[in-house]
Amino acid sequence: MPLDPYQPCPCGTEKKVKFCCGNDLIHDYNKIEELITGEQRLAALDQINRSLAQKPDRGCLYLLKAQVQIELRELDQAQSSINELLKLMPSNPAGLGMLAVLEAAKGDVFEAVDTLQSALEASQGKLQPQVYNAIGFVGRSLASRGILLGARGHLLFQTSVTGGKDQRVVQALIELDGSGHIPLPALGLEGLASADANGRLSAAGIAELTVALKLAGMGCWLAAVDKLDTIAEREPYEPAVWKNIGVLRSWLGQEDKARAALRRYASFASVPRDDAVEAEAVVQFLSDLTDDDVIPEITSSFAVNDSQALQERLLSNKRLESVPFDPAEFREANEVPPLSAFLVVDREVPAYAEGMTEAEIPLILGELQLFGKQTDRPARVEFSTLKTADFDAKIAAVQAVLAPDGTTREGEEVTGKITRLGAALASNWRLPDAMPLPARKQLLEAHKTRVLQSVFPDLPQGVLDGKSLRQAAGDASLQARALAVILLMDLAEAEERPEFNQIRKSLGLPTVEPLDPAGLRITLLSPVRLTRLDVKKLSDDDLLIAYQRAILYSAGRLLRKVGPELVSRPGIKGKVDFADVYELMSRLAGSSDEAIDYIRKAQEVAVAAGESPARYLMAEIPLRLERREVDEFRRLFERLSSKHIKEPGVAQALQQLLYQLGILRPDGSMAAPGPAPGAPAAAATPASGLWTPDQGAPAAAAPAAGGKSKLWVPGMD
Repeated sequence: MPLDPYQPCPCGTEKKVKFCCGNDLIHDYNKIEELITGEQRLAALDQINRSLAQKPDRGCLYLLKAQVQIELRELDQAQSSINELLKLMPSNPAGLGMLAVLEAAKGDVFEAVDTLQSALEASQGKLQPQVYNAIGFVGRSLASRGILLGARGHLLFQTSVTGGKDQRVVQALIELDGSGHIPLPALGLEGLASADANGRLSAAGIAELTVALKLAGMGCWLAAVDKLDTIAEREPYEPAVWKNIGVLRSWLGQEDKARAALRRYASFASVPRDDAVEAEAVVQFLSDLTDDDVIPEITSSFAVNDSQALQERLLSNKRLESVPFDPAEFREANEVPPLSAFLVVDREVPAYAEGMTEAEIPLILGELQLFGKQTDRPARVEFSTLKTADFDAKIAAVQAVLAPDGTTREGEEVTGKITRLGAALASNWRLPDAMPLPARKQLLEAHKTRVLQSVFPDLPQGVLDGKSLRQAAGDASLQARALAVILLMDLAEAEERPEFNQIRKSLGLPTVEPLDPAGLRITLLSPVRLTRLDVKKLSDDDLLIAYQRAILYSAGRLLRKVGPELVSRPGIKGKVDFADVYELMSRLAGSSDEAIDYIRKAQEVAVAAGESPARYLMAEIPLRLERREVDEFRRLFERLSSKHIKEPGVAQALQQLLYQLGILRPDGSMAAPGPAPGAPAAAATPASGLWTPDQGAPAAAAPAAGGKSKLWVPGMD
């Protein structure tokens, strides 16, 4: 719409055009806008420069110039234009918003946060489009840097500005929460706390806290936290002040200051234990790993005289297992591929026998790669393994394998690291190929239970000042931290495991019990405590609220509890689509049998309601392919093809699914199946018609850079 004198000036002030940039600008401005709308950006830029030569003091022109330059990817020039604007109008919100975007785009994310705060303070709750867009852009930039609570704070605020009407922002927030990278205690940091009327804050402190909360509500977090810091310095004994400082500092990306404030909040005796433990869990989420927490991976080099002769001996050694690899992947990474690669095991892999125990399973000591002579390097062997307590024994075992050639150790370097608990939980077993899946799962579950109960409590932890859980449990000042360590481990599991309460009990710490919802307001419970609800005692309305919040947080642990209860109540039918609930439960199922049972129920519910089950039939296809159930796959495909293919979107969705599964090529032709696992390449069956699981799995796509190892190892997908 053409600009007129009585519209708000587009430079970002609250004044009308005639009282700001002036009536004499209107003709030029409308002409420039017409060129931009017509995507004649270079012509628009030329017109802007001519107008600026005559009217160098008009903020609108600098904003337009920066906008066009950004669209032309001339970021440095755009920043110069914004700098000129800010010389004229130092507190111009639109200019500051655009500057924040440019800083974030250049990787200066913390400068962008500060600039955005200046824009929000200048806006005083009335956001220009440039400022609104900057909130989301800075939030996404924080996420790309791994500053997840900062990203979430920005997305939460942007969502609140529109009341959730901007679906792009809502979707971005859902994706962040559902990424699995933010634990439930951290998802509970959504709002700020008011002062306790019976607390220790003075009347002046309460008034200042109210002002700080108002500022925070407008997104002016830096100004708000400055006021809170002043209160905390004068009246340091109000928990709500420290909690709010921690929340706002986390949203600003100031993780070190957020940790300090939340830890101070958790230290108050007046803070309920559950609140203190959840706050401490957030502190631990924001904390970096220390040397106490990790074990390095060491790659040791051994000199080799005759690589070809050594390779022949390695290939015949029963303690080595050859590992297939694609040399092209090494070359793509500008690395020289090895001549061969092996897993080193502590003994020969036995044949499977029913009832095999952990003691009978060979251990993988590490990975060995043999390199031939290169232009700048002699032939060598590289052996990679974790520097665990038996590190010297593993090196000696490799030297014995290499003897008499290649035993001279030339050096070592750190090539990775893993947490101590991760290393303990990793079985490092070379299971017999014939061992059935149920037997594998049983062994792994027994191993995990043993590690959690007998190893986990005695591992040193950086967040416990280098002490173990057992040691921290006896120190009153560290008990909340110890409980938080266990809580985070507990919540990382898909479902409740009794081992964690057994650990708490064995250490003399309080156990976590189900919550009776009587007298509780479900809307006020933290995400963590929602998972503890006795869902069978919830009213229908409260059960729906719990389900909606579980969806909002992408909380699989809670959904696994709420979903089955929800579909068991006829009174709720119609308030929520039971077919959708069953589909969600299928995706969260712990076994393929359970997943198929749920997805079949989703199909039945849809048919009973007179709706198409096509969506749920397609959801069953990957499950059947995973189980290599050829007849079931064909049944589903034929049903979709014959009964539902003409329904809107079904043909496209089915084609996309088959493409994602590797059954169709991008051009729509059928993909040639690869060999079945363990079969030679020549055993691949030529494609004829539709690929089915009995023909072998489709060839896997190459891993992304920085993804999986280039070497295949047994048990790898």
